[in-house]
Amino acid sequence: KTDKFFENANCQIHDNRLLMLTKEIKTIPHGTFPTAATFLLRALIESSLSWCIQEKHLYKTLMQEHHTKKGQSGQKDPGLDFVVGFCITHSAEIFQGNAKRILEHLLKTKEFCDLVIHGKWVDANPNILESLASITRPFIYQIFDRSILK
Repeated sequence: KTDKFFENANCQIHDNRLLMLTKEIKTIPHGTFPTAATFLLRALIESSLSWCIQEKHLYKTLMQEHHTKKGQSGQKDPGLDFVVGFCITHSAEIFQGNAKRILEHLLKTKEFCDLVIHGKWVDANPNILESLASITRPFIYQIFDRSILK
């Protein structure tokens, strides 16, 4: 059976948060609970990228860049926009192949999720979730099996 959302997700990383998110996102009926599925998708993107940054020992660099960026001084932790941007900038250190294109797509996915989560202008939609997952899912699965990592 092929995935429409993340039905066949299999996290091979021993990280409690990623394991929990994977268990939930693969079992949620996204057609029935599209808002909850949107929350899980955003959380899975953020946790997967954060794990990659940790795995490549770049967390200190992330935090240094975050705290030196103008306008970030009051924000303790970087937001997902910053994390994705960091991964784009440092993609050659973290990922193999052309990960930048997928990371740019993750920014668009994140924007959709934010609009749903914050209840502004967009309602959760199973068809849009499936479309976003069609590009996001292979990248996440490659993180799970580490095949995209340098």
